[in-house]
Amino acid sequence: MRTYLNTLLHRKRGEYGPLWLFELDDEVWAIVWNGWLEDEDICYAILSEDAQLFNRQWGRDGRRPNPTYRTRCTALEEIIRSLRTMKADSKSDDAEQRKYALYISVAEHDLHQALIDQEADEVPAGELKVQMRAYIPAPLECAGTAPASEPVQAPAESAKVVPAPSVHAAAATRKPWENPTDTPKGLNFQPPADLHAKMNWICDNVPKMSRLRILREGAELLCDQLIAKHYREEKQ
Repeated sequence: MRTYLNTLLHRKRGEYGPLWLFELDDEVWAIVWNGWLEDEDICYAILSEDAQLFNRQWGRDGRRPNPTYRTRCTALEEIIRSLRTMKADSKSDDAEQRKYALYISVAEHDLHQALIDQEADEVPAGELKVQMRAYIPAPLECAGTAPASEPVQAPAESAKVVPAPSVHAAAATRKPWENPTDTPKGLNFQPPADLHAKMNWICDNVPKMSRLRILREGAELLCDQLIAKHYREEKQ
């Protein structure tokens, strides 16, 4: 039997420490505390968009309201604001502070991707095609020019000037992680600068990817490889 919790988890769109993001319906995004998921009745109230649960005058910890939101961007902005408040109020050790910094970093990355997706959805498909063709120059038909039906003679080979490759052009051909400029900060795992640059590129260009997911799946892949190589079943 499918429980309300399983139905709710099927609609999860992001996990940021104590705060999880769910897409309940079209234009209905809900921020849910992970502690709520232990109560089946509350899961049902979330799915049914109970007005009392999402009342703007009532918050999970008495400080933050918990209404529903019309877009993922506005919900993520509230998650980031709430996490920063919790980080500032936390009096625990540095490990807890770094943990909140990681949650905020993941939420900020997802907000950046959500803004890109939102802008792409707002541009009509026809306008996108026009933008793709915008760089193609139209043929000129001025006096003294050859008709369109007649081929235009190419200039002599001797007239061609091949510019020498510049230092800037060589630098532009480098991959983003071959010349890293960003230094990783606020992470429990401090990767080398080139690895950090690779992770940034993947998060910015691969859908539904985050640094936390890269670390998890990368660790799982390496563990599977090492187990397959070194593990030997004991003889009975």
